Amino acid sequence: MTDDRLALCPQVRFRAVDQEGVIIHTERGVVIVVNALGLRTLELIREQGSQRAVLERLATEYEAPETTIAADLDAFLDQMRAQQLLEAA
Repeated sequence: MTDDRLALCPQVRFRAVDQEGVIIHTERGVVIVVNALGLRTLELIREQGSQRAVLERLATEYEAPETTIAADLDAFLDQMRAQQLLEAA
């Protein structure tokens, strides 16, 4: 983890739909569906604003080792950055 600060782009909206999340980039027209873990990660990004805090909460909530969660979180955040859904640090 290089930069700990996390924030969704101001143009990004998301909401829960059943057990999934729908992410919309309002300017680019991008729509992405994520699973329950992706939805929870988005909620924690909004609430916590720190990659470290998100990692700790996910590890606690899912009762999994931080190393396992960290790899998955890094991959998810890389995808979010590639889709320009996170603010540049």
